[in-house]
Amino acid sequence: MDVLTFIVKFIDVLAWPSVVLILVFALKEQLPELIPGISKILSSLKNLKFGKLEMKFSREIQQLESEVPVEIETVVLDTVSSEKPAQSERLKQLIELSPRLAIIEAWRIVELSAVDFLRKQLDSTDLRFRSVYEILDSLESNEFITKSTGRFFRKLNRLRNHAAHSTDFDISEQDARGYMHSALNFAIFLEFGTGQSEI
Repeated sequence: MDVLTFIVKFIDVLAWPSVVLILVFALKEQLPELIPGISKILSSLKNLKFGKLEMKFSREIQQLESEVPVEIETVVLDTVSSEKPAQSERLKQLIELSPRLAIIEAWRIVELSAVDFLRKQLDSTDLRFRSVYEILDSLESNEFITKSTGRFFRKLNRLRNHAAHSTDFDISEQDARGYMHSALNFAIFLEFGTGQSEI
């Protein structure tokens, strides 16, 4: 096959796909009107994709709630109040406005509780952490939390990150309440529990 034949065959193969692509781009605004029902189909596909993300997030929240480490449950059950009332009320109000924002704020409570706990336990008011991983490392290396509690902390952080950075799906109020409950229980564990368990 000579070069000229190759070029002709190459152009022949690319001609129809190129024409179709050019037409699609040229008529992308009018395409839904030209083909009835295409906007419904595209919308359904979009909802299906986001629906899967929402279902996965809901499943992970339910899993988080069902896997609360025993030491956290014990401390929470032993405290007079099962939640921090002021913070709980503020988060409930946020849930009504924006479940996503409520999750981010609940994580902030966990993070601040962990830092306060470490400052008290290590007797250092000027203790600084550059990342969540440094906080977790300090909690685990000083044996203030068990490995299962560390995994719980990581799940809380991962779900918060998912809520904060994956904005292409909606978070239900129920999921936000589940996250809030788990986050506040962790904060209560750090505030009222000894935090020192066998690993």
